[in-house]
Amino acid sequence: MRVAVWAKFASVLNLTRPSRILTKIAPVQEWLHEDWRKLNDVGKESISQALARSAHAARVEAILVPSAVQPDESNLIVFVGNLRKTSELRIENQSELDRWVKVR
Repeated sequence: MRVAVWAKFASVLNLTRPSRILTKIAPVQEWLHEDWRKLNDVGKESISQALARSAHAARVEAILVPSAVQPDESNLIVFVGNLRKTSELRIENQSELDRWVKVR
């Protein structure tokens, strides 16, 4: 099941195609496989959580990251509280989402 989301943001941190410099200092693919639960269990914050916290504090509206499960897909993390008045976010196929959620 796929649900399409239409989004218009003023500030997005796009990590799906990191620059060569960013790749050297911030290896996104390593973060995707980091066991954040294990780190949290011992009182540590994962790199991906630290990045998200920092982006939220910087008032970034969303982060686009490669999917750890589906290599050709991406995940969009939206900080709803950071959305600006000019931003838009809507589900394109709401009926499909409603049908899927009712099954669960």
